[in-house]
Amino acid sequence: MAKSVSVVAIIVVLVLLSLAQATELTKNTTSGVDEEKPLIPPGREPWRQRCDQQIKQQMGHIRGCRAYLTYITRPETQPGGGRGTAQQFLMDCCHGIKNMPEQCRCEAVERALNLQPGEFQFVRMNNMRTIASGRRGPPLEKKRDCKFEIGRGIRFLRYCECYLHIIKGAHDCGETGTPMIDIDPDVLYEIPCCETLQGMPEECRCGAVRAVLRMLQEDWPEEGMEEMKKLAKLPSMCLSRGPQQCQV
Repeated sequence: MAKSVSVVAIIVVLVLLSLAQATELTKNTTSGVDEEKPLIPPGREPWRQRCDQQIKQQMGHIRGCRAYLTYITRPETQPGGGRGTAQQFLMDCCHGIKNMPEQCRCEAVERALNLQPGEFQFVRMNNMRTIASGRRGPPLEKKRDCKFEIGRGIRFLRYCECYLHIIKGAHDCGETGTPMIDIDPDVLYEIPCCETLQGMPEECRCGAVRAVLRMLQEDWPEEGMEEMKKLAKLPSMCLSRGPQQCQV
C-alpha cells in the first residue's frame, strides 16, 4: 500500500505542478513580515531564503495537496475532518502553488506531501511550457552518456510502460499496484512519460523508448506488436517540434 501511495503521490504532484504552470504567476505579498530577519541559517542562496518565506506563507493552502492525495487514495480516512471534497482540496492546493515563484514549487509540494527532497528534480518543470510552444528547452551544460541518462530516469519511464498498458484496457499498472482512481489515464501516465522523454538529450530518447519496450516485454510478455508500434510513436506524440519515430 505504501508503494502504491508513493507512486500516486509522484503522479499527482507532476499533474499539479503542470496545472500550476499553465496559469500566470500571481504576486504574493504579505504584510507584517520582517524582510531583514533571516528565516534560515546564513549561507543559503537568496532565492532559497525567499522560498522558505513563501512556503511558510502558503502552507495553509498547499496542505490541500496532502489532503487531495489522501482523499483519492484513502477516502475512508476523511481528510480535513470530512469538511471538504477532492475538488476543493485540489483547488486549494493549486491556489497555493500558483501564488509562489516557480523555483519554489517543487520544494513546497515535497514538504506538503512529506516526500524526499529533490524527488522531482529529474523532470524539468518548464517542460509543459516547452512542449506547448514547440520551442527547444535550455541546452544541457554538457553532453551526458545516454546509458547514465536512461538509468537515472528509469523510474519515470515506468509511466510510459503504464500508459501503454492502461490504454489497452487494464485497470491498474501491474507491479506498481497504482489504482486508476477515476482519473483520465492520459493525465496519470502520458504527461509524466512525455516530461521524462522531453527532459532527456534528444540523442538518448529512442534508447529510452527501447528500455521501456524491454520493461514491457518483461512485465507483460503477452503484449503484441500493436503496443510496440504505439511505443515507437511516443517521441512523436510527446514532442511538438516534429516527427521523431524510433525503431523498436
